[in-house]
Amino acid sequence: MNNRGGHSMHNHFIIKSLALTRPGGLVAVLTSRYTLDAQNPAARREMSGMADLVGAVRLPTGAHRRTAGTEAVTDLLLLLLLRRREPDAGPIDTTWEKVTPRILDGEKIHANSYFDNRPDHILGTLELGTGIHGSTTLHVRGGSAAAAAQLDAALTALTTSGIERGLTMAAPTADVLNERETRVGADPALWDGTVVDQGRGEFAAVADGALTPLKVPRTHARELTVPVRLCDKTRALVTSEARESEDTGQDLDGLADLAVGPPHRGCGAVCMDPPHWQLPVPHS
Repeated sequence: MNNRGGHSMHNHFIIKSLALTRPGGLVAVLTSRYTLDAQNPAARREMSGMADLVGAVRLPTGAHRRTAGTEAVTDLLLLLLLRRREPDAGPIDTTWEKVTPRILDGEKIHANSYFDNRPDHILGTLELGTGIHGSTTLHVRGGSAAAAAQLDAALTALTTSGIERGLTMAAPTADVLNERETRVGADPALWDGTVVDQGRGEFAAVADGALTPLKVPRTHARELTVPVRLCDKTRALVTSEARESEDTGQDLDGLADLAVGPPHRGCGAVCMDPPHWQLPVPHS
C-alpha cells in the first residue's frame, strides 16, 4: 500500500495496518502525540474512514525514556483502540478527527478534541516545555508512582466504554474461516513477492507468509521456470556460504548452467526482483 496521502511515517503505518485488518478486528498502536494533535486532520480522517476509535490514553512525558531512549510525548491508541468497521457500517463518532485550540501557559496550542470529554485519559497535567529539538512543545507532567494506577483506571474505563458501544472484536466471517482452512504456508525464509515453481507449469507467489496461486499464461510458464530456478539456486548458495566455512564452489556449476542458457523474456522481471536478492539468511 503506497503512501498516497503523503502522511508521516507513523500515520502511514497506522493506516496501512488498518487496511490489512479484517472487519471487526482491532489494532493497537503506540504513536507520537501528533497522530491525534496535528492541526491537519487528513490522516485521522483516512483512519476514521476505515475504523472507529475505541479510545486513547495520553502517557506522561518520559514514559519511554528508559525503554526506547526517547522523550517524545506518546499517545497510546491502545489495546482496544481502533476497530476496523464492517463495509456497510458508518462511523460511530468522529470527534477524534478534530482538534481543540486552548491557551496553556499563555500560549495557544491544539489538542485532540477526544480528550475534552475524557480528561482522565491524560495521565498527568498538561504544560508547555522544551522538545528534543529545542522547540516549545506539549508536556504531560505526571508522577511515575501514580501513572500505573491511572493507566489501569483509564484502560478499564476505555474497555467498558468499548463494550457498551459494541466496539469489540467480531468473530471471523465464514469467508475468513474458509481462507484460513485453505491457506498454504510458505517457507519462512522466503520474502513476500517470491515466486515459487510448483511444477506442472503452476506457480505461486508468497504473500503474508502464505502461497497464493499465481496465474501465468501457458506460453510463458516454461520461460518463467528458468529464472525462478536460478533465484532458488542463488538463495541456496548464499545460505550455504553463510552456514559453512568451506567453499561451496561445486554449487556454482548449476548456476552457470542456468545463467548461460538461452535468453528468457521473464528473467529480468523475476531475477532482478528485490525479494530474490535481499536474501534472508536463516540462523541455525
